[in-house]
Amino acid sequence: MTPDPEAARRFYGALLPWELETREVAGVSCTDIRVGGAPFGGIVPLDPAHGIPAHWMSYVQVDDLDATCARTAAAGGTVCVPPQPIPGGTGRFAVLQDPTGAYVSLLQTATPVAPPEPTAPPVPGSAWWHELITPDPARAAAFYAAVLGWTADDGMTLPDGSRYRTFLAGERPVGGLMACPPGAPAVAAWQLYLALAEVADVMPTVVRAQRLGATVTWPVMDVPGVGRMGGLQDPTGAHVALGAAE
Repeated sequence: MTPDPEAARRFYGALLPWELETREVAGVSCTDIRVGGAPFGGIVPLDPAHGIPAHWMSYVQVDDLDATCARTAAAGGTVCVPPQPIPGGTGRFAVLQDPTGAYVSLLQTATPVAPPEPTAPPVPGSAWWHELITPDPARAAAFYAAVLGWTADDGMTLPDGSRYRTFLAGERPVGGLMACPPGAPAVAAWQLYLALAEVADVMPTVVRAQRLGATVTWPVMDVPGVGRMGGLQDPTGAHVALGAAE
């Protein structure tokens, strides 16, 4: 979601193997993103007058949107956008804010989308990982357990002494959970990681992103047993990360 969709299309279209198709949705010009022929996401305009900065919004598929929204309120979250139809009749969605301040969308489609096989590598240009960075990981873990049924594992200790935990839907990893790094703003947000084909692609892609107008928010790093990754702010202001598995 961005106040400058054209700049976003130019940037991501030049950086990643995305297929972009713009169409009118309820009188608004939106762009569908496909990766390897499969739907992945969209680019949606924001009215600059609303003062909302550009951002990526993650969606969580649920079986019962109304019940999930009811649990959200009961668990201390806020339903910011109540359940409403997706234009085109493909389902319904809602937007919630967890008690620590992070926003995420809920999605109930007429035909549920099967999750990817856990052993299958992500298609380059698609989502590799989703990560919640929050000033209160314990409160966030309790909220998502109550609302979505996710559990958070014991995790691992990071160099700064904090814990990095993984959200699990059953036994399937669905995202990460960590405290805001020391010295960083205490702002909760979900971070999207976009997949690259190989670890050797990460640094050249970050350099190319800078040439296309992006800003590095955290440097490329290697995480043993995981892969290589780096953080960016795109030319319209949205934060995103790039990475590849070992």
